[in-house]
Amino acid sequence: ENRRYVARLGNGGDLESVYDKRLGRELLFGPARLEFQHERPVAWPAWNMDWEDRRRPPEGFVEGVAEVAVTERGTARVAVRVRRRARGSEFVQTFRLAGGDAGERLEVVTEVNWRGRACSLKWAFPFTAENQWAAYYNGLNTERRQTNHKHCFEMPSAGWIDLTDAGGAFGVSILD
Repeated sequence: ENRRYVARLGNGGDLESVYDKRLGRELLFGPARLEFQHERPVAWPAWNMDWEDRRRPPEGFVEGVAEVAVTERGTARVAVRVRRRARGSEFVQTFRLAGGDAGERLEVVTEVNWRGRACSLKWAFPFTAENQWAAYYNGLNTERRQTNHKHCFEMPSAGWIDLTDAGGAFGVSILD
């Protein structure tokens, strides 16, 4: 917890809650989880993704025994490292909350030693902000595109993604 956020990890290492104290609002309606996605495209399997695969439920999740360690505990920042293994791959996520101006965000560093086959990995964020449109920065410009649409479900992002609630009262951004 810091001045702005209360972040809570579940026993399995998933991010279960991000409460924004300034807004008085929970930002997640369920745990943010690493999902194994079905990945068997009709054409170009080395690089293509098919909409039909995106519509399927996840094949599974990164779950099971989590090794959890507090790696920083100071006045400027606290950090918790979560190490998990699933399907032959290793996943290490470090969650950080800082004080001062750096405390305006929750930092998560994710490292993956990937050994997956015929699937992809997605970190799914079930945000309470709802909107059929999101803004993406692709390294050259900002684009507004529909979310979860069969013609634009694959959106390259090089910097950030923003989902502002349709009512405009709040939103969330993922910075890369």
